[in-house]
Amino acid sequence: MKRITYGGRSLVTAAVVADALLDYAVHVAGRGVAVVVEVPVLEENGDIASHALLLGPGTALDVVDIDGYMSASRDGEFAIPDFPPLIVHAMSLDPADAPELADPFEMLRGEMAPRPA
Repeated sequence: MKRITYGGRSLVTAAVVADALLDYAVHVAGRGVAVVVEVPVLEENGDIASHALLLGPGTALDVVDIDGYMSASRDGEFAIPDFPPLIVHAMSLDPADAPELADPFEMLRGEMAPRPA
């Protein structure tokens, strides 16, 4: 079992769920997007409930292993979440906009290139 601190609250879940959440959060942050995910959490009364968490580039998660907190036999009750795919959207641009969108290094390299006489 692992304890996740998220938004100032502690959530307890299975180790595989916490590990999957951390891995997914890294990918979300790398894409610069925000997504909502559902994660199974052990409630104070012993029930397991789904919690919605907002993940984005600024999300801070602190995960601590809490072995011995409860029997590992309950780990099977925590389904690994099916996280939404992180989709990259492509769009076409007007070629006239290309100089404004060009990599600054490429633009500088072009200015330094010898000019035909």
